[in-house]
Amino acid sequence: MNELKEFLDYLALERGLAVQTCSAYETDLEGFLSYIKEHFPDKVNANGFVAVEEITADEILLYLEYIGRKFSDSTVARKLVAIKGFFLFLVVEDIIKKNPVEVISTRKRERRLPHTISEEDVERLINAAEPHAIQEEDAEANADDEDGEEAIDESESSPIQRAVSMRDVAMLELFYSCGLRVSELVTLPFSALHFDEGFLRIRGKGSKVRIVPLGSNAELLLKKYIEEARPLFNKRDDAVYVFLNKRGNCMSRVTMWRLIKKYSAMAGISAEVSPHWLRHSFATHLLEHGAPIRVIQELLGHANIGTTQIYTHIDAKRLQNIHQQFHPRA
Repeated sequence: MNELKEFLDYLALERGLAVQTCSAYETDLEGFLSYIKEHFPDKVNANGFVAVEEITADEILLYLEYIGRKFSDSTVARKLVAIKGFFLFLVVEDIIKKNPVEVISTRKRERRLPHTISEEDVERLINAAEPHAIQEEDAEANADDEDGEEAIDESESSPIQRAVSMRDVAMLELFYSCGLRVSELVTLPFSALHFDEGFLRIRGKGSKVRIVPLGSNAELLLKKYIEEARPLFNKRDDAVYVFLNKRGNCMSRVTMWRLIKKYSAMAGISAEVSPHWLRHSFATHLLEHGAPIRVIQELLGHANIGTTQIYTHIDAKRLQNIHQQFHPRA
């Protein structure tokens, strides 16, 4: 019996978790079970599956210690949540009699301030993707990557180069100005666009829908890309996604990461900018300009206000710096 498959089916069918959430659980639990197989072969049954009923708290603690040497506290805590959920499911389904995770306390996650970049750096980053002497991929990119974004050589026509640049500028502007998650951006469907009303209808984590205002600059760049550039990518003329690669398929998270790395280097931004940094910057800049925390929560699609409140620490730090700089008795 493959208990992992049963658990994943339960998450998808009964709890209705999103595909990406189920995939994260699967990755975390496969890593755990692979560790058990490798380090405790006596706990593998004749069918090649881990005998989950024989796993004890000791093996789980050893695994947590093992991954703790490679991952951050937050990542270890996330993996432990997956393990806890898995064993609770096994107990409820009467597959095992005793839950070995009951005696293991969830690690307190280190509360780190999210990385951000300044408004000026955001402007430089987006401007770096403007259509002037841009190459599609640099030497680090693989011609056979998952997006099929093979490098453009000098023999390729300038319309393709310009189309790629127009797409990237629109993606970066929309990503930052709307505070989207990477997955929401690369899988953005045409049905999410409401130009007349001036907003996007985003389906986020857990299939929760939220309304995000569409800025005038983002709308202008997006319409320009759709009208002038996207037809060059839409090979089948039936693609439902807004942003397409050169093969006419949906973009990927990996390619978005590469694009941000490339354009941040071109812009001369020294920080190791990642896609998450733009989303964090969106929230931080809103807060710095006086937006209420509840509004930011809604725009980000956070189910819990506690997730959003980390940005208040950033704002408090800024206020403290201003106070120390200008107050006569600071």
